[in-house]
Amino acid sequence: MRGVITILLAACFPALAQADRTGDLESILAAARDAQAAGDFHTAADRYRQAIALRSDIPELWSNLGLMQYQCRDYPKAEQALRHAVGMNKSLFVPNLFLGLDLLELKRARDAVPFLLAAQKLNAQDTEPLLALGRAYHMLSDAAQSRDWYQRATELSPRKGEAWYGLGVADMGLAEAASSKLLRLFPKSIYVSALTAEALAGQGKLDESIRAYQELLLSKQPLPPCARTSYGNVLLRAGKRAEADEQFAQDRDSCRDDGPSPAPQHANNAESLYLAVRSYQKSSVAALTRASEVEPDSPRIHALLGDIYQRRKLYREAEQEYSKLLALSPDNLAGLTGLAAAHFADGHLDEAQAAARKAFERDASDIDVNVLMAEILVARHEYAESEPYLQRSLRARPEMLPRVHALLGRVYARTGREKEAIHELMQGLSSDDDGSVYYQLARLYQKAGDAKAASAAFEKSRQIRSKRDASSQQAFVPVQ
Repeated sequence: MRGVITILLAACFPALAQADRTGDLESILAAARDAQAAGDFHTAADRYRQAIALRSDIPELWSNLGLMQYQCRDYPKAEQALRHAVGMNKSLFVPNLFLGLDLLELKRARDAVPFLLAAQKLNAQDTEPLLALGRAYHMLSDAAQSRDWYQRATELSPRKGEAWYGLGVADMGLAEAASSKLLRLFPKSIYVSALTAEALAGQGKLDESIRAYQELLLSKQPLPPCARTSYGNVLLRAGKRAEADEQFAQDRDSCRDDGPSPAPQHANNAESLYLAVRSYQKSSVAALTRASEVEPDSPRIHALLGDIYQRRKLYREAEQEYSKLLALSPDNLAGLTGLAAAHFADGHLDEAQAAARKAFERDASDIDVNVLMAEILVARHEYAESEPYLQRSLRARPEMLPRVHALLGRVYARTGREKEAIHELMQGLSSDDDGSVYYQLARLYQKAGDAKAASAAFEKSRQIRSKRDASSQQAFVPVQ
């Protein structure tokens, strides 16, 4: 993206110099160009403001000011400058594109779309508007539209890893939409059972997956396509080759590729929804794999893949991507933090602590690293050691603070500071997604002799656990 900016800026200067031979303007523009080439976007923005003071009638100057403010992450001011440029000349590609990108950074995807569409029409051979439109529709939870734009980006730039990554995420969204519809309309169907068994295997829970498949085979309903093949793959992973071969042999005819399935909104029966889930899941894996293949030396692509795998609870795959990132950039903070988080979620506390410690050595002031280090130490019951990290974490972003307070409350509770623990846990209640914070609070109320408060907290903990158990069934989109 930065290379595109440089070319476009350089192209503007000759015309501007011809339009105004004033020595001051020429020297200001030269200084702006030098500052931008050096990556000093704040100085470049100052120079463009000086140029605008001399010639406020030139839309390219407003556009370049907005670009520099965008690079400085001053998105509100960038919006003002870029809107001014578009208002003066709607046919300029750069301000339309970057106004759209700027609005995406401001979390205003719906406002961004018209400018991104305009940019795409102005330059149909540029991949950036396509990628931005894919991102915008992803933010708007429109996976089908997002997929269309990312698909076009892969066709225009097949070596662009970001395009394949976006396509994979969009297909994953379509698979999730189909699975949610399947669960909502046909919660007791054999297709839900099959996807649940596959999802358990994808999360590494092989014994649970095998039991789920065994129950599936006892059903009197016809088995979903490829169910025995999927079961065979799980048996192979569990080291049961003979049993796996038996399942493969029985599934030769039913497991075939029938081509693309309908979009989730157009599928109305259990089998078509099941096939849609599998189809989009398969294409998602293919696209994400392709993203890594076309840009194997891109730390950013490996970071993106690690993040999406981690969100899908595919921790082994996440660990692999973060490891690839670190092979390219051993001190990369995002890679170290991501690897530590993946190991932690996968229950590998020693590996998690080792990676988190390296991240902390890299940047001891990073709040995310401090929170992660504290979580690992609390999980290891090293409460005293975790406290300094938690104290530093109290400067975390507002959305992270409840989790920090909940952890600190747990530390205080385990180190004999019950009153302080209750105070911290109360501030951490909004982070309770599994009922554990309310449960800890209830135990402290019990210890303090407040039976009424304890009963209310126990009930709230039970409600959260029940809700979580019900919703967890919806996260059964398998990834193989």
